[in-house]
Amino acid sequence: MKFLFYGDDLFFYLLKETFTFDIGRVENFEKGFPEETVLITDNNIFNIENISFDNLKKIYIYSDRVETKFLKRYSDFINKISFHGRDEYIFFEKFFIEKLDKVKLDKRNKVILSDSFKDVVIPMEDIEYFSYDRNQKKSFAIVDGNSYFLKKSLTEIEKFMEDSDFIRIERGIILNIKKIKEIDYKEEYVMTNSGQKIYLGRSILKKISENYFEDFYRL
Repeated sequence: MKFLFYGDDLFFYLLKETFTFDIGRVENFEKGFPEETVLITDNNIFNIENISFDNLKKIYIYSDRVETKFLKRYSDFINKISFHGRDEYIFFEKFFIEKLDKVKLDKRNKVILSDSFKDVVIPMEDIEYFSYDRNQKKSFAIVDGNSYFLKKSLTEIEKFMEDSDFIRIERGIILNIKKIKEIDYKEEYVMTNSGQKIYLGRSILKKISENYFEDFYRL
């Protein structure tokens, strides 16, 4: 699903700062939309006379008024138009995620990961961890030591991972507990099955051991 915005620059900036999902901008409505789209807009939309509703799932209009002429013009699509007060926009993400994007992933699910040249379909349980690279400003999934680009943020992924083997052990790392092979308290890292080392503080290492390996029999 694609998210687009039409309206003033300040409103767009506030949306980009508030929401975790990607929002693009649209200037032309006559050609329709390239895929199933949710349009977020303000009262600038009332000036548009030729909107194609092809692939348009919903329009969320955040405005201090309701324009009667606009409603009459698009009365055939009134079920796709939702009005909200301008000061309510900050609640949109919570509403959207709960109502439209409530997805739970577990180890049986298969997902698509991408590198520069191909897409790879794998079970969730094969992923060792997700990480965020501050230098590249991108998120990655690590599988057997290989990195794959992520379209979703770690915050979005964390929401999908409730009640799974994946835990967020620090801001930039979501780790698959079942892929831990070794915990080194001296050099302060966990090693995954493929030999990847994730360096963490001693206190975090102890919490991982105490909270997630307490049922293991120590010889």
